[in-house]
This record gives sequence, C-alpha cells and structure tokens, in this order.
Amino acid sequence: MKPSELLSSPEKWCQGSNARDIHGDSCDIFFERAACFCVIGAVLRCWPEDYSRDEDSNAALDLIASRLPEAVGSTGTKLSRWNDTEGRTFDEVRTLLLSVNL
Repeated sequence: MKPSELLSSPEKWCQGSNARDIHGDSCDIFFERAACFCVIGAVLRCWPEDYSRDEDSNAALDLIASRLPEAVGSTGTKLSRWNDTEGRTFDEVRTLLLSVNL
C-alpha cells in the first residue's frame, strides 16, 4: 500500500502526531487501532516490509521534502511543520504524495 492510498480520505489524515486512534489520541504508527496518519506516519506505516525502513523510508521522506518548495513556494520548510501548519488541507497533502508517486 502506498501512503496516498492509506491517506485516501480526510478522515485518515491527521496533524500534530504521526498517528492517532479513532478517539483522536496519539498512538504508534504500527498500533493496530491507528486510524489516521500525518505524511511522515503514512510513509513509515506503508513502507514495504522487505525493505529497510530506516534507509528506504528516509529516501521516501527526502523525496517528498524535495517537493515542498514547489508545493509551498518556499524553501527551508520541514515536512512535519508543513503537514502541521494551521490551514493545511487534506487535498494539499494528497497532491504532494501523488506528485512523488507515493
């Protein structure tokens, strides 16, 4: 599963935590009851088991972050800060993931 597939609707995306359960409480991204994820949490949750999460998920996160200047019109923005910015929309998050084929 790709992160863009995991984040298939606004209800499956969150801010302020890598993952949240159905009650909105922060939880581990691998918690079976995790119901929504931020961009980083979605990448880490979806990265294939047969790859090294450390190396490959970092490469995926770097790829996404490399598109941030294009997406937000500036440089120096961290992915977590971009995801958690007040006013950020699900459509912006999904567009960013799809732009890097994740």
